[in-house]
Amino acid sequence: MTRFQKILPWLVLVAAGIAVYVAFVNGWDWMIPIISAVAAALGVLRSKPSNRAWARASVVLILVIGTWQAYREYSSGLTKIQLRRRAYQNLVSETAGFASHLSEFVVRSSDGWLPRNDADLFSARTAQMVCSELDITKNAPVIPRTSLLNWALDRNRSFSLAIHRALTEDSAALDAELVRILSKVERTLYLQFAKQRLQLISLDQSRNIERPPLMCWGLEPLAAESFSDFLALIVQLKKQQKTLQLEWPEADWLKFPDHYRQQFLGIGRFSPEDLQKWRAEHPNNPGPAIYGTGDPNKN
Repeated sequence: MTRFQKILPWLVLVAAGIAVYVAFVNGWDWMIPIISAVAAALGVLRSKPSNRAWARASVVLILVIGTWQAYREYSSGLTKIQLRRRAYQNLVSETAGFASHLSEFVVRSSDGWLPRNDADLFSARTAQMVCSELDITKNAPVIPRTSLLNWALDRNRSFSLAIHRALTEDSAALDAELVRILSKVERTLYLQFAKQRLQLISLDQSRNIERPPLMCWGLEPLAAESFSDFLALIVQLKKQQKTLQLEWPEADWLKFPDHYRQQFLGIGRFSPEDLQKWRAEHPNNPGPAIYGTGDPNKN
Protein backbone atom coordinates (compact mmCIF):
# COMPACT_ATOMS: atom_id res chain seq x y z
CA MET A 1 0.00 0.00 0.00
CA THR A 2 1.43 3.32 -1.03
CA ARG A 3 1.71 6.29 1.28
CA PHE A 4 -1.03 8.12 -0.64
CA GLN A 5 -3.40 5.18 -0.20
CA LYS A 6 -2.75 5.24 3.53
CA ILE A 7 -3.58 8.90 3.94
CA LEU A 8 -6.49 8.92 1.47
CA PRO A 9 -9.17 8.15 4.10
CA TRP A 10 -7.90 11.05 6.22
CA LEU A 11 -7.94 13.35 3.21
CA VAL A 12 -11.52 12.27 2.45
CA LEU A 13 -12.51 12.93 6.08
CA VAL A 14 -10.94 16.40 6.07
CA ALA A 15 -12.53 17.27 2.71
CA ALA A 16 -15.93 16.10 3.94
CA GLY A 17 -15.54 18.18 7.09
CA ILE A 18 -14.67 21.28 5.09
CA ALA A 19 -17.60 20.66 2.72
CA VAL A 20 -20.02 20.25 5.64
CA TYR A 21 -18.74 23.49 7.21
CA VAL A 22 -19.15 25.43 3.95
CA ALA A 23 -22.66 24.03 3.47
CA PHE A 24 -23.60 24.96 7.04
CA VAL A 25 -22.24 28.53 6.80
CA ASN A 26 -24.08 29.16 3.53
CA GLY A 27 -27.32 27.65 4.78
CA TRP A 28 -27.17 24.67 2.42
CA ASP A 29 -28.43 22.25 5.08
CA TRP A 30 -29.88 19.93 2.48
CA MET A 31 -26.35 19.22 1.14
CA ILE A 32 -24.91 17.97 4.46
CA PRO A 33 -26.46 14.44 4.34
CA ILE A 34 -25.32 14.02 0.72
CA ILE A 35 -21.75 14.99 1.61
CA SER A 36 -21.78 12.57 4.52
CA ALA A 37 -23.06 9.76 2.31
CA VAL A 38 -20.36 10.43 -0.30
CA ALA A 39 -17.69 10.37 2.40
CA ALA A 40 -19.07 7.07 3.74
CA ALA A 41 -19.10 5.60 0.22
CA LEU A 42 -15.44 6.50 -0.26
CA GLY A 43 -14.76 4.89 3.09
CA VAL A 44 -16.21 1.63 1.78
CA LEU A 45 -13.62 1.57 -0.97
CA ARG A 46 -10.87 1.73 1.63
CA SER A 47 -12.38 -0.72 4.15
CA LYS A 48 -11.17 -4.28 4.65
CA PRO A 49 -12.96 -6.97 2.62
CA SER A 50 -14.25 -8.62 5.79
CA ASN A 51 -15.97 -5.38 6.88
CA ARG A 52 -17.35 -4.26 3.54
CA ALA A 53 -20.76 -5.90 3.96
CA TRP A 54 -21.45 -3.86 7.09
CA ALA A 55 -19.93 -0.80 5.46
CA ARG A 56 -22.15 -1.14 2.41
CA ALA A 57 -25.22 -1.51 4.62
CA SER A 58 -24.21 1.65 6.48
CA VAL A 59 -23.78 3.54 3.24
CA VAL A 60 -27.21 2.46 1.98
CA LEU A 61 -28.81 3.52 5.26
CA ILE A 62 -27.04 6.91 5.18
CA LEU A 63 -28.00 7.40 1.55
CA VAL A 64 -31.70 6.63 2.19
CA ILE A 65 -31.94 8.85 5.26
CA GLY A 66 -29.74 11.55 3.73
CA THR A 67 -31.65 11.64 0.45
CA TRP A 68 -34.98 11.93 2.25
CA GLN A 69 -33.68 14.71 4.49
CA ALA A 70 -32.11 16.47 1.53
CA TYR A 71 -35.40 16.31 -0.36
CA ARG A 72 -37.30 17.75 2.59
CA GLU A 73 -34.79 20.56 3.10
CA TYR A 74 -34.73 21.37 -0.59
CA SER A 75 -38.53 21.34 -0.86
CA SER A 76 -38.79 23.54 2.21
CA GLY A 77 -36.33 25.98 0.65
CA LEU A 78 -38.35 26.13 -2.54
CA THR A 79 -41.53 26.70 -0.56
CA LYS A 80 -39.97 29.64 1.30
CA ILE A 81 -38.79 31.19 -1.96
CA GLN A 82 -42.19 30.68 -3.53
CA LEU A 83 -43.97 32.24 -0.55
CA ARG A 84 -41.57 35.18 -0.60
CA ARG A 85 -42.04 35.72 -4.32
CA ARG A 86 -45.83 35.48 -4.03
CA ALA A 87 -45.90 38.01 -1.19
CA TYR A 88 -43.78 40.46 -3.16
CA GLN A 89 -45.71 39.88 -6.38
CA ASN A 90 -49.02 40.62 -4.65
CA LEU A 91 -47.59 43.88 -3.35
CA VAL A 92 -46.24 44.78 -6.79
CA SER A 93 -49.63 44.22 -8.42
CA GLU A 94 -51.53 46.26 -5.83
CA THR A 95 -48.97 49.07 -5.82
CA ALA A 96 -48.92 49.29 -9.61
CA GLY A 97 -52.71 49.35 -9.65
CA PHE A 98 -52.75 52.16 -7.11
CA ALA A 99 -50.20 54.11 -9.16
CA SER A 100 -52.33 53.71 -12.30
CA HIS A 101 -55.37 54.91 -10.37
CA LEU A 102 -53.49 57.98 -9.16
CA SER A 103 -52.28 58.68 -12.68
CA GLU A 104 -55.89 58.93 -13.85
CA PHE A 105 -56.40 61.71 -11.32
CA VAL A 106 -53.32 63.48 -12.64
CA VAL A 107 -54.51 63.30 -16.25
CA ARG A 108 -57.95 64.63 -15.42
CA SER A 109 -56.71 67.49 -13.24
CA SER A 110 -53.74 68.42 -15.44
CA ASP A 111 -53.19 71.85 -16.93
CA GLY A 112 -50.85 70.23 -19.47
CA TRP A 113 -48.18 68.86 -17.14
CA LEU A 114 -47.74 65.10 -16.85
CA PRO A 115 -45.24 63.10 -14.78
CA ARG A 116 -42.18 61.63 -16.50
CA ASN A 117 -41.19 59.10 -13.82
CA ASP A 118 -42.23 57.65 -10.48
CA ALA A 119 -40.72 60.58 -8.57
CA ASP A 120 -42.87 63.00 -10.58
CA LEU A 121 -46.00 60.95 -10.09
CA PHE A 122 -45.59 60.81 -6.31
CA SER A 123 -44.55 64.44 -5.93
CA ALA A 124 -45.82 67.56 -4.19
CA ARG A 125 -47.10 68.81 -7.54
CA THR A 126 -49.31 65.74 -7.91
CA ALA A 127 -50.52 66.23 -4.34
CA GLN A 128 -51.50 69.79 -5.22
CA MET A 129 -53.39 68.66 -8.33
CA VAL A 130 -55.21 65.77 -6.66
CA CYS A 131 -56.14 67.72 -3.53
CA SER A 132 -57.19 71.06 -4.93
CA GLU A 133 -57.44 70.90 -8.73
CA LEU A 134 -59.58 67.78 -9.32
CA ASP A 135 -63.37 67.84 -9.49
CA ILE A 136 -64.29 64.72 -7.52
CA THR A 137 -67.89 64.79 -8.77
CA LYS A 138 -66.81 63.90 -12.31
CA ASN A 139 -67.27 60.37 -13.62
CA ALA A 140 -64.52 57.84 -13.04
CA PRO A 141 -63.22 55.75 -15.99
CA VAL A 142 -64.90 52.57 -14.72
CA ILE A 143 -68.10 50.60 -15.20
CA PRO A 144 -70.60 50.75 -13.53
CA ARG A 145 -70.49 54.54 -13.56
CA THR A 146 -69.44 56.21 -10.35
CA SER A 147 -67.83 59.45 -9.24
CA LEU A 148 -64.10 59.99 -8.88
CA LEU A 149 -64.62 60.28 -5.13
CA ASN A 150 -66.35 56.90 -4.84
CA TRP A 151 -63.73 55.35 -7.11
CA ALA A 152 -60.97 56.73 -4.90
CA LEU A 153 -62.72 55.32 -1.85
CA ASP A 154 -62.87 51.82 -3.35
CA ARG A 155 -59.29 51.91 -4.64
CA ASN A 156 -57.85 53.25 -1.40
CA ARG A 157 -59.72 50.61 0.58
CA SER A 158 -58.38 47.84 -1.67
CA PHE A 159 -54.82 49.14 -1.37
CA SER A 160 -55.12 49.47 2.41
CA LEU A 161 -56.37 45.90 2.72
CA ALA A 162 -53.45 44.65 0.61
CA ILE A 163 -50.98 46.49 2.85
CA HIS A 164 -52.65 45.14 5.99
CA ARG A 165 -52.63 41.59 4.62
CA ALA A 166 -48.94 41.86 3.79
CA LEU A 167 -48.13 43.03 7.32
CA THR A 168 -50.25 40.39 9.07
CA GLU A 169 -50.02 37.32 6.83
CA ASP A 170 -46.83 37.74 4.79
CA SER A 171 -44.52 39.74 7.07
CA ALA A 172 -42.25 36.72 7.69
CA ALA A 173 -41.47 36.57 3.97
CA LEU A 174 -40.67 40.28 3.66
CA ASP A 175 -37.50 42.24 4.37
CA ALA A 176 -37.40 44.27 7.58
CA GLU A 177 -37.01 47.52 5.63
CA LEU A 178 -40.06 46.74 3.50
CA VAL A 179 -42.10 45.96 6.61
CA ARG A 180 -41.07 49.32 8.07
CA ILE A 181 -42.15 51.15 4.90
CA LEU A 182 -45.43 49.24 4.72
CA SER A 183 -46.19 50.21 8.31
CA LYS A 184 -45.79 53.87 7.36
CA VAL A 185 -47.88 53.47 4.21
CA GLU A 186 -50.68 51.82 6.19
CA ARG A 187 -50.89 54.91 8.42
CA THR A 188 -50.70 57.51 5.64
CA LEU A 189 -53.46 60.09 5.78
CA TYR A 190 -54.07 60.17 2.04
CA LEU A 191 -55.65 56.72 2.17
CA GLN A 192 -58.25 58.15 4.57
CA PHE A 193 -59.06 61.34 2.66
CA ALA A 194 -61.75 59.88 0.37
CA LYS A 195 -63.51 58.14 3.25
CA GLN A 196 -63.57 61.27 5.41
CA ARG A 197 -64.52 63.49 2.47
CA LEU A 198 -67.51 61.26 1.76
CA GLN A 199 -68.58 61.44 5.40
CA LEU A 200 -68.44 65.22 5.25
CA ILE A 201 -70.98 65.34 2.42
CA SER A 202 -73.88 64.07 4.52
CA LEU A 203 -72.68 66.03 7.55
CA ASP A 204 -72.52 69.27 5.57
CA GLN A 205 -76.00 68.75 4.19
CA SER A 206 -77.41 68.56 7.70
CA ARG A 207 -75.67 71.84 8.60
CA ASN A 208 -76.38 73.63 5.31
CA ILE A 209 -72.68 73.93 4.52
CA GLU A 210 -71.24 73.85 1.02
CA ARG A 211 -67.74 72.75 0.07
CA PRO A 212 -66.04 72.89 -3.32
CA PRO A 213 -65.87 69.54 -5.17
CA LEU A 214 -62.31 68.86 -4.05
CA MET A 215 -60.72 65.83 -2.37
CA CYS A 216 -58.38 67.30 0.24
CA TRP A 217 -58.34 71.06 -0.21
CA GLY A 218 -55.96 72.57 2.34
CA LEU A 219 -54.22 69.28 3.10
CA GLU A 220 -51.76 69.24 0.21
CA PRO A 221 -48.65 69.01 2.47
CA LEU A 222 -50.06 65.93 4.22
CA ALA A 223 -50.86 64.36 0.86
CA ALA A 224 -47.29 65.06 -0.29
CA GLU A 225 -45.96 63.26 2.79
CA SER A 226 -48.14 60.26 1.95
CA PHE A 227 -46.92 60.27 -1.64
CA SER A 228 -43.29 60.19 -0.48
CA ASP A 229 -44.11 57.01 1.46
CA PHE A 230 -45.73 55.50 -1.64
CA LEU A 231 -42.61 56.31 -3.65
CA ALA A 232 -40.39 54.68 -1.01
CA LEU A 233 -42.53 51.54 -1.31
CA ILE A 234 -42.09 51.41 -5.10
CA VAL A 235 -38.32 51.90 -4.81
CA GLN A 236 -38.04 49.11 -2.24
CA LEU A 237 -40.12 46.70 -4.32
CA LYS A 238 -38.09 47.38 -7.44
CA LYS A 239 -34.91 46.44 -5.56
CA GLN A 240 -36.23 42.86 -5.46
CA GLN A 241 -37.58 42.83 -9.00
CA LYS A 242 -34.60 41.06 -10.57
CA THR A 243 -33.75 38.79 -7.62
CA LEU A 244 -37.28 37.41 -7.26
CA GLN A 245 -38.13 37.70 -10.97
CA LEU A 246 -41.12 39.88 -10.21
CA GLU A 247 -43.48 40.72 -13.04
CA TRP A 248 -43.67 44.49 -12.77
CA PRO A 249 -46.40 45.91 -15.02
CA GLU A 250 -45.37 48.39 -17.64
CA ALA A 251 -45.44 51.94 -16.35
CA ASP A 252 -48.54 52.87 -18.33
CA TRP A 253 -49.06 55.87 -16.07
CA LEU A 254 -45.85 57.36 -17.47
CA LYS A 255 -46.60 56.93 -21.17
CA PHE A 256 -49.85 58.80 -21.76
CA PRO A 257 -50.28 58.40 -25.53
CA ASP A 258 -51.38 61.43 -27.53
CA HIS A 259 -54.90 60.19 -28.17
CA TYR A 260 -55.37 59.71 -24.43
CA ARG A 261 -54.06 63.21 -23.68
CA GLN A 262 -56.42 64.77 -26.21
CA GLN A 263 -59.43 62.88 -24.93
CA PHE A 264 -59.00 63.05 -21.16
CA LEU A 265 -56.36 65.66 -20.33
CA GLY A 266 -57.87 68.17 -17.93
CA ILE A 267 -61.49 67.01 -18.31
CA GLY A 268 -61.91 66.95 -14.54
CA ARG A 269 -59.79 69.99 -13.79
CA PHE A 270 -61.09 72.42 -11.16
CA SER A 271 -58.62 75.25 -11.65
CA PRO A 272 -57.68 77.91 -9.06
CA GLU A 273 -59.78 80.32 -11.13
CA ASP A 274 -62.72 77.93 -10.93
CA LEU A 275 -62.23 77.70 -7.18
CA GLN A 276 -62.15 81.47 -6.77
CA LYS A 277 -65.33 81.80 -8.78
CA TRP A 278 -66.99 78.98 -6.83
CA ARG A 279 -66.15 80.59 -3.48
CA ALA A 280 -67.61 83.89 -4.64
CA GLU A 281 -70.85 82.11 -5.58
CA HIS A 282 -70.95 80.02 -2.40
CA PRO A 283 -70.08 82.27 0.54
CA ASN A 284 -71.29 79.69 3.08
CA ASN A 285 -68.27 77.41 2.78
CA PRO A 286 -65.74 76.35 5.43
CA GLY A 287 -62.65 77.55 3.62
CA PRO A 288 -59.54 75.51 2.86
CA ALA A 289 -59.61 73.64 6.18
CA ILE A 290 -61.45 70.65 4.75
CA TYR A 291 -61.84 69.13 8.23
CA GLY A 292 -62.71 72.46 9.83
CA THR A 293 -65.64 73.36 12.02
CA GLY A 294 -67.87 74.24 9.10
CA ASP A 295 -68.07 77.79 10.33
CA PRO A 296 -66.56 80.07 7.63
CA ASN A 297 -65.74 82.63 10.34
CA LYS A 298 -63.47 80.14 12.14
CA ASN A 299 -61.48 78.82 9.17
